[in-house]
Amino acid sequence: MSARHLAEAVRSGARSARSVLDEHAGRPPARDPTFRNVSDEVNRVGNALLGVGLQPGESVAILLPDTTEWATTFFACLKTGTVAVGINTLLTPRELAQILRESRARVLVVHHTLLAGALPSPEDPSFVEHVVVVGGGAHMTAGGGQANTATSAGTATAPTIGGPTIHDWVTWIADEPSTLEATDTHREDFATLNFSSGTTGEPKGIYHTHADLPLTAQLLAVDVLGLQADDRTFSVAKLFFAYGLGGNLVFPWYVGGSAVLYSGSPRVATDVLGVIDRFKPTILFNAPTGYASILAVEAFSERYDLSSLRLGVSAGEALPAGVGETDQVSGGVVQRIDALLLGLERHSRQAQAMDGGPPDRRPAARRAGPAPAGCRSSWLWIALPR
Repeated sequence: MSARHLAEAVRSGARSARSVLDEHAGRPPARDPTFRNVSDEVNRVGNALLGVGLQPGESVAILLPDTTEWATTFFACLKTGTVAVGINTLLTPRELAQILRESRARVLVVHHTLLAGALPSPEDPSFVEHVVVVGGGAHMTAGGGQANTATSAGTATAPTIGGPTIHDWVTWIADEPSTLEATDTHREDFATLNFSSGTTGEPKGIYHTHADLPLTAQLLAVDVLGLQADDRTFSVAKLFFAYGLGGNLVFPWYVGGSAVLYSGSPRVATDVLGVIDRFKPTILFNAPTGYASILAVEAFSERYDLSSLRLGVSAGEALPAGVGETDQVSGGVVQRIDALLLGLERHSRQAQAMDGGPPDRRPAARRAGPAPAGCRSSWLWIALPR
């Protein structure tokens, strides 16, 4: 991530992503994946993107579950000045083809389980020239067999049938340098392209600039939520949503905190509770429907340890009074749910009342505990569905 545009975009005294990275770089290497290890992969991915001819302002589509590859591809886009296009993994092939056309993405990074519906058909022209497959090895034929092959080094061989060249993620970045000079981007350059859910019609693309990311991180995550380096976030909203991207990647990255990435379904409340119980996040980003489904789980606060949570954030829809006014037990302490589930509407009112400085008091914090069994302490934790 470029430090230059971040420093321009935030007010005096805010830290850039690069300065946070450098602070964590000197810590013991036993933490994996650490900021340094993630940074190295970001640089490899960035070099690979430049290697296929991508130019600043061109788009890279990301069709992945919430994994480290999602994060490193996203930050590689920011560092190379290309535009990251997070795509909903539940889209139909028709919807996906429309977004790929409208975003004019030249590179598609896709999980192998989603590849079959991602490649353009012969009847559906696309701007995609390179498809990078994560997991399962590179499938060389899909979508009617329209694919070129790639060598083990990740470079294209002679076309076989036509269509995009397919690369395996591991071999695509394996020989790339782990250093990369950040592209000289401006704060008003486009950084991300997010598409709406389409509930009121066809999905609509919304651009966000480089300045938007540190500004929201500072004004909301730091000044309102009080996010700090010892916080650990967990978002039920996936990274392809702006809500999930901010809460569970940009915000913790900005302050040097930790994030739990969960690739499973957010609709299973017991699985969400299990992730909280095991990985001990301090801040939960969820939607009112998700909170209601948690409250519907019988004796959830007795079956799962939620004591690590100091704050819950709700967005995406109105927070019903019935959810915000229910008394529950968490960590053995009776407390009102609305003390835990602070809606973003309330945060907005607080932010408007502030004079621009950080709040005098931070919501009562419960610090993140040690790494769960089988996991190393890290800034980026991967919670795999069981």
